[in-house]
Amino acid sequence: MDNDRLLLDALRLAIEARHRDLDVHVAADEATALDLAAQWQPHLVLLDWWLGADAAARCFTALRDACPHARIVVMSGDDSACVVAQALELGACGFLRKNAVSFDSMREAIDIVMHGGIYLPGHLPGAASPSPSVRPAWRGRDLAECFPQLTPRQLAVLRVLLRGASDKVIARQLDIGLATVKTHVAELYRRLGVGGRAEAVSLAARQGARID
Repeated sequence: MDNDRLLLDALRLAIEARHRDLDVHVAADEATALDLAAQWQPHLVLLDWWLGADAAARCFTALRDACPHARIVVMSGDDSACVVAQALELGACGFLRKNAVSFDSMREAIDIVMHGGIYLPGHLPGAASPSPSVRPAWRGRDLAECFPQLTPRQLAVLRVLLRGASDKVIARQLDIGLATVKTHVAELYRRLGVGGRAEAVSLAARQGARID
C-alpha cells in the first residue's frame, strides 16, 4: 500500500506484467486493505510501512489476523536495523527498500517470496555478508540442509514460524499444544544461536533457505 496512487498503479502494472496469473488488488488505506484481505485471502501482501504519519505495525497485525496464510513483504524508505527487525518480528517474509527499489528488484522479490524464500536488503542487521536472497539466480536450499542441528519437529516449527505465523497459528497448523510450541521455539532459537524471530529470519535469508 502507498499513499501515492500513481505509485500504486505503477506497482500493479509491473507485477501484472511479470505475473500474469496473479490477481492484483491495491489499497490506499488500512480499512480498504483489510476489506480486500478478508475477501480475497491473498497469498502475497506488499505493505508500505509508513501509512501517513504512523508505522504500519497495527495494520500488519490486523492483516495477519485477516489472512493468516499470506506472505507479507514490507516496503519502506527507512531500512534501519530497528525498522527491519520490527517488521521481521511481526512476521514479514521480506523487506524492500523503497529508496533503492526498482521494478526489476520488486519482481525478483516477488519471485523469491512466492517460491518459498525470504527477500531482505543486501545488508542485514548483524550480517557480515550480503543476503543470498538478493543474489542472481536464487534457487533456495532445503531448510534441513541449512539447519542440520534441528530435529524434524523443530524444523517443522521453524518453517511455519518463518512464514510469519504466531505461536497460536503454529500450534493449530501442526496440531500440537501452545506450550509445546513455545518449548520448541525456545530450543530452536538456542540451537540457532539467535535471540528471536527477526534474527532467525535474517539467518534463514543468509542461508538462502526455502521455507516451503
